[in-house]
Amino acid sequence: MQEFSWIYLFLIVIGWAILILDNARRSRRAEIRELINHAIDITEELAKTSHAYWMKDNTQLDVPILAAEIKRGITRLVRIVNALKRHHQSFGVDDKIKLFRQSMTLGDFETNKRVPITSGDGRITDITQAAFDLTEQLEIKFESLYCSSWWDRFNR
Repeated sequence: MQEFSWIYLFLIVIGWAILILDNARRSRRAEIRELINHAIDITEELAKTSHAYWMKDNTQLDVPILAAEIKRGITRLVRIVNALKRHHQSFGVDDKIKLFRQSMTLGDFETNKRVPITSGDGRITDITQAAFDLTEQLEIKFESLYCSSWWDRFNR
C-alpha cells in the first residue's frame, strides 16, 4: 500500500509541473501576441501617416507634425521589435524595418525640395508593400514559434 502512495504522489507532482509550465507558455504566448498586435497597429498607422505626409504640400501647416509622428512611430516600432527579440531571437526583423523606414523617408523627406505626390505614385505603393512585408514577417515568426504542434517540433 505504501508504494502506491509514492506513485500517486509522483504523478501528482509531475502533473503539477506540467500545468505550471503550460501556464507559463500560454502567458508568454499571450504577451508576445500583444506585442505583435501593437507592432502591426503602429506599422499600419505609420503607413497611413506617411501616405498623408507625401501627398501634402510643404506649405501646409501639418506637414512638420506628420514628419514628427513618423519619426516617433519608427522609434516606438523599433522598441517593440527589440522587446520581441528579447523573448526570441527569431523576431529580429531589422531588415524589414530598415526597408519600411527607407520607403517612408527616402530622398527628400523634410526638405524644401519635396513635392506632393499622387495616390498612384510608386512611393505610396512601396510604403504599403514594405508595411505588409514587415507585418507578414512578424506573423510568420509568431506562427512558426507558437502555433505549431509539439509533434511538428519533435519531427524537425
